[in-house]
Amino acid sequence: MGEVSPTAVIAMVGIRLFPGTRLAEFASSEDLIITDETMLKPTFYLTASVRPFVLDLLYKHVEENRNWILPGSNVNIDRRLQEKLRRFGLKGPLWEHMQIRRK
Repeated sequence: MGEVSPTAVIAMVGIRLFPGTRLAEFASSEDLIITDETMLKPTFYLTASVRPFVLDLLYKHVEENRNWILPGSNVNIDRRLQEKLRRFGLKGPLWEHMQIRRK
């Protein structure tokens, strides 16, 4: 991604869970989700054996690359700027309208 220099990178890690699937049932048995959760907000499964390593690596990378966004984690998301953009009537993905300042 560094070679193509995008305005923003939306990074997700893990496998998306959907209600009623075997993986969602498995994640529920590991107490990672609540069994009656609708999962309207994306919920991702990452096995416990790699979770600390992968997440630490990803968070470190995101700290060094301010144009990377981690949905659901409030990393590199400026809520005040997003609210201003919405007040101007902008719709759709706000990252398309955000100016990223690099070091």
